[in-house]
Amino acid sequence: LMTVVDAHKGGSRFMTEVTGKDAHSSKPQLGVGAIRVAAELIAELGRKGTRAAIVLTAGLKGPGPDGRTLEQAMLERTPDLVLVMGDTNSTLAGALAAAKLGIPIAHVEAGLRSFDNGMPEEINRVVTDRLSDFLFVTEPSGLKHLEQEGVSKSKVFYTGNIMIDSLESSLAAARKSTILDTLKLQPKKYAVM
Repeated sequence: LMTVVDAHKGGSRFMTEVTGKDAHSSKPQLGVGAIRVAAELIAELGRKGTRAAIVLTAGLKGPGPDGRTLEQAMLERTPDLVLVMGDTNSTLAGALAAAKLGIPIAHVEAGLRSFDNGMPEEINRVVTDRLSDFLFVTEPSGLKHLEQEGVSKSKVFYTGNIMIDSLESSLAAARKSTILDTLKLQPKKYAVM
């Protein structure tokens, strides 16, 4: 998510809260569309010194390694906005803590649905979307689902596929990589599992 910070050159302060629960990556990234919308949203808040907390990972079942809960971290940091991504327990924990404290929530990857309430991720998606003030949608089906659920169009922003954006933004560096030489591998002669 540091690309959001790099994209915004104003007076806003960005903070991260990493508690070590449900981590998919140590350095998640937002795609170009979401960066633009997030930067515009933060600029729209319009106050010098705006505090935007970007919740990367969080625990739904208890405190993180430092002994604090997300709610405690948010009380200490007093963010103006909490940005959560995806459909993990981390996402739901961040949204629940922010909602309880009356902090606006932005959800990246909003509107995705499997329609299988037996999947924990589906519950996380639906509840997070209900709690969110800003819904960043990555694909057309998400727009349709949110419209069918009666979500106000004023809360919904189509940002495109953030995974493809991330891939495209990293492709040039990947092509320059010397890792195949380092590992003594030939192109198309190996598998990654």
